[in-house]
Amino acid sequence: MKKILLIALCALTFACSSSDDSSQPTVPNTPSETQHLSGRWNLSHKSVNGQIQAISDCEDQYNYYQFSADGGAIVGKFRMYQIGMTNYCEQSTTEGEYEIENGVMTYTKSSGYVSKYNVISANDLTIKLEMFYYTTNLGEVNVPQNERVIEICNKAE
Repeated sequence: MKKILLIALCALTFACSSSDDSSQPTVPNTPSETQHLSGRWNLSHKSVNGQIQAISDCEDQYNYYQFSADGGAIVGKFRMYQIGMTNYCEQSTTEGEYEIENGVMTYTKSSGYVSKYNVISANDLTIKLEMFYYTTNLGEVNVPQNERVIEICNKAE
C-alpha cells in the first residue's frame, strides 16, 4: 500500500510540474542597474576621489537626469554667465537616448555627442553615476580616475 501511494504521489508531482506552459509571461533578463532608472533624478550631492563636494545653488536647482522606459533621456545642467560683475546661472538641457550594458550607461545626445557613465548603484530612491568619457567638437575625452565626479541623485517625487 505504501509503495502504491508513493508511486501515485510521484506521478502526481511530475504531472503537475510541467514546465512547457507557454501561457506564462517571460521576464526579460534586464540588468539590475536598469530596473530602477525610469523617472526624474535630481542631484543631491557629488564626490571626487571619495571627498564630498559642495553643490552650488545652480547645481541644486538645475542639475537632473530624466530617463524613460523606452530609452529616451533628458539631462539638465546649469550654465554660468556673467553680466557686468554679476554671475548668473541658467539651465541647459539636452535630449537623447541612453542604453546600459555591463554597468555602463551610454548617453547619446541628439547632436551626436556621447557621454559614458559607470552606473555605480541604482535603486528606487537613489542612483550613483560616474562620468568617465565624453565627446565634444574637439574630440574624445577620457576623464582621469582622480578627476571623475560621482553624482548621487535622488528620485523626484
